[in-house]
Formats: sequence, C-alpha cells, structure tokens
Amino acid sequence: MDQVEVFGYFKKHRWWALLIGVINLVGIVYGFYYYRDQFAGTPWFFWLFVPDSPLAVLWAELALLAYWLKRPSATLEALGYVGNVQVGLWTVYVLLAYAPSFGTLDFLSGGTLSLNTILLVGHAGMAALALILLEGLRQRREAGLSRVAWVGIAVAITYYLVNDALDYFGPDYTGFGCGLRPLTVPCDLSMEPTLAAVTFGLTLLGAVTLTVFTRPRRAT
Repeated sequence: MDQVEVFGYFKKHRWWALLIGVINLVGIVYGFYYYRDQFAGTPWFFWLFVPDSPLAVLWAELALLAYWLKRPSATLEALGYVGNVQVGLWTVYVLLAYAPSFGTLDFLSGGTLSLNTILLVGHAGMAALALILLEGLRQRREAGLSRVAWVGIAVAITYYLVNDALDYFGPDYTGFGCGLRPLTVPCDLSMEPTLAAVTFGLTLLGAVTLTVFTRPRRAT
C-alpha cells in the first residue's frame, strides 16, 4: 500500500468518512459566514471567486459525497485537491507572514490562544484533506479513463489561476485596494509581490503534484 492508498482509506472507512464529512460541513458553514461582508460588497457574478477556503472544502465535500453515492467526479476531486493544497497552505503562510496583525503566535509569548491560531491548524489540515482525493483520479488514469481525469485536472487548474488573477489584479469592489482578495488579509503594498508569487506558486504546486501523484503505477 503506497501513500495515495493510505490517504484513500479515510474515505472508505465509514466512521472516518463520517467524521471528515462533519468537520468539513462545520468549516464550510463557518467559512461562508466569515465572508458575509465581502459577499455583500461584491456583485453576484464574482461570488464564485470570493470564499476561497470554504469553497475549497466544499469541492472536497462534494467529491467525497459523490464517491459515497458511487458517482465519483474527476472534476470535483481535482478542484478539491488543488483548492485545498493552494488555499490551505496559502492561509498558513499568510497567518505566519502577518502574525503580528493576526496575533497568530501571541500564545508563544504568554498571550492568549487566538482564533487565528486555531485557523492555522485547520488550514494545514486542508492540505491533508486534499490527499484523500488523489486515489480516485489515479484509478481513472489506470483504468484507461485518462481523458476524464485530464478534463477534471484542466478545469481545476484553470479555475484557480483565474481566481489568483482576480485576487491580485481584479476589480476592487470593497475599496480594500488589493483586487478581489479576502478582506481579512492586510493590503500591504510592500508585501504584495511576494504574496502574489506565493499564491501562484502554490496553485502550480497543486497542479504539478496532482499530475505526478495520480500517474498510473507501473505493473510489477
């Protein structure tokens, strides 16, 4: 059993699947509530690019639900993988890079354990959640359904590259000054080039690892 199969186990085991599903659902509900102010200030036709974290988890939740209903979707699996890798690791980076603004590490110097510290752990867990989705895509490629898998991968990569572009170069409907990016991230122009590079880099990391980890295994 390799690493892809190890993580795939969690969607097959009933109680693990139930636990993951409930945790995801809580995160999705809280996440959409968290973005309520930005939804209010953004035209509806851009809403699909607003709630980065809860939407990434929603892709994964729908992919897992489709699997449990025996109607797996390569597109949902690919969106869930790239989204949770990119958004999960991006949020970890932001919470550490802007730690003084977020109070992320205050507990290390005797301060209280902030919500953002908990969010740091939760978003790191999103990257682990992504790994659960790899097995289905690899099985399709091994079964000769590479076209189906590649369509899903192409949709995921395209969506997240467009999302990244809008975050940094899109319209600023909320007057925040930094594109369509979440209102919660400080708009520090001196850090924008680095943050943009990290964002696009993580999307590419998700795309590359997705294609590598789902390669068909060699016959032994």
